[in-house]
Amino acid sequence: MAKEWIYTSTPRGLEGKEGFGTVAATQGMSPQMFNSLEGFIAYKPESQPNAAPNPPSIFYYSYSDGRSRYGLFARVSACEQDYTRRTNKIAHVILVSDEEKARLSSGPSVLLRAPQLFRTEWKGEPQWLTERVLDYPAIATAPANAWKQATGDAGWAAWLAERYLADPAKPCFILFDPHRHQNIHELVAETLMLLPVNKRWEVTWNTCLTEPLPPRTSCNWRFCVSDDATLRRIGYNPNNAYVLDLVKNLEPAGDSQLSQCARSGRDPYPAAPSYPATQGNGGLSYAVLKKKGEEEEEMPRSATINRDQLRLKNRGNNSSANNSAHSSQSSYAIGNDPSFTALMASSETRHKTLVYLMGGALFLQLIALVLMALIYMQSRDQQKQLNEMKEIKETQVTVSKSISKLDEQLKEQLKQLKGIKKEIDAISKNPVLNPPPPPNDESEMYNGNNLDETDSDKSKKRIEIKKLNTK
Repeated sequence: MAKEWIYTSTPRGLEGKEGFGTVAATQGMSPQMFNSLEGFIAYKPESQPNAAPNPPSIFYYSYSDGRSRYGLFARVSACEQDYTRRTNKIAHVILVSDEEKARLSSGPSVLLRAPQLFRTEWKGEPQWLTERVLDYPAIATAPANAWKQATGDAGWAAWLAERYLADPAKPCFILFDPHRHQNIHELVAETLMLLPVNKRWEVTWNTCLTEPLPPRTSCNWRFCVSDDATLRRIGYNPNNAYVLDLVKNLEPAGDSQLSQCARSGRDPYPAAPSYPATQGNGGLSYAVLKKKGEEEEEMPRSATINRDQLRLKNRGNNSSANNSAHSSQSSYAIGNDPSFTALMASSETRHKTLVYLMGGALFLQLIALVLMALIYMQSRDQQKQLNEMKEIKETQVTVSKSISKLDEQLKEQLKQLKGIKKEIDAISKNPVLNPPPPPNDESEMYNGNNLDETDSDKSKKRIEIKKLNTK
């Protein structure tokens, strides 16, 4: 079943937001899925909206939502102005599952030619959709008329196919003129039919690449407008890619097998011939039909074979017994020739090889899990050690800051003490603030050596001393 997602400008989307957002999606798709899909729908119109030429971008990439892988098949184009009268675009994405790929045996070509596969406008309320079944009949190979119209030779359709088969890792740039080349998707559809069936869902492409590719996205065939600004924007580098310029007048393509098939419409990978069974005497025989012109003539029948050989190593005795009556009328006929034995032997060898490969793969996965567990444990221990070292370093920084702060405080206090000492020294040297001590006895008081006393003072002292002695 296929999932769908439609994105455009709207007054209210599925998530309740206005502006560009999701207007329709398959039930079960998550908002995370919406966000991842937005990375694939970058689109820059080559001209004004609704003005020709303005080619749509139809592309097929590989996509994974983390649980499953899908083929991302989408169309992005300009559309009518939105509800605010501004330019608008609409993107319609279809996620093709492996089940749908198996059903569509013709590959993406059948979807490119399916009518009304994509929505080109959206009107109405947002809504949830049911899963979609992509049920389209297979298409037959036909001459590459779109390539003939674009280049003058249908054989150029093989150019892309041959280069992808030779080197899938090297991209191809196809330059075109939107005024002359209107149906780029038809060129892709015709080239896809020249690839083997198992390769048609592997190749990735974009019919009009206008913006750089999303990260980790591969695009083998990149159609782009031959414009210098666009080529610079998408990272065009002719030295690392194959380049086909449709704008130029091309010479006729070569005469390779695929080129001849593109011109004639012949299937380059015809189905294996059928071998209808016929009943012979005593067993089964087969006839090979050889096509000769428009008639089919029967080739000589091979030798009849014993019915015991049809049991294919007796896969269940009960089943063989119940079907023994029917085996004589079986529509499967296997020749009694060495090719049958070789086929069985090769089948057994392939089966054993496959078993061994699966066992080896499981063993490698187990080793990988063990290594991942060891790496996780080692990284966890390393992280723990780093955290401890970080805490120690932070502690050291804190202690260092505290010591520096204390050192500054001590320096400040020492400076203050020095200032106090200077003040004390100044006071001790000042005679006014620090007078001499008083005399110890009277004789010292009246010592004649006191130079500070005047003569009159000395006379008075002598008179007083005499009076005292007389008494």
